[in-house]
Amino acid sequence: MSERTEQILFETRKKLKLADVDRMRLRKTFTDVDVTFPGGKKTVQFRDERDMSNLLSVAVAGIALAAGGKATDPLVYRTKDNENQNVKAAEMVAIGMEVMAKKQAVVSAAWAHKDAIKALNTVGEVEAYDITTGWPE
Repeated sequence: MSERTEQILFETRKKLKLADVDRMRLRKTFTDVDVTFPGGKKTVQFRDERDMSNLLSVAVAGIALAAGGKATDPLVYRTKDNENQNVKAAEMVAIGMEVMAKKQAVVSAAWAHKDAIKALNTVGEVEAYDITTGWPE
């Protein structure tokens, strides 16, 4: 195999491995999250962008209320079990921050994998690199 062909193979393998990381990140991003609401532990559904938008809209409403001096005003969030959770604005902000911190940990793990893959020097190293480790639970 020529040096040029080896280089093309190497770069192709890297791109494929990086794409595998992106797919893993998406799978891990769009998973439900258990959090503690005032009434107990509940599951925040996180199937897709709509679920993310729902969570963020209620959390942002909490931020707006808290910024306006109304941190104890009530908000309602519906959990995966289709039960309304009555929370104070400040509580919803904290819940939103908890969920988003867990999602950011997934993104950070993806960045670490991508940086590690970019630093690899051979096709064998790329093929041996395990993208299934180092993700948050």
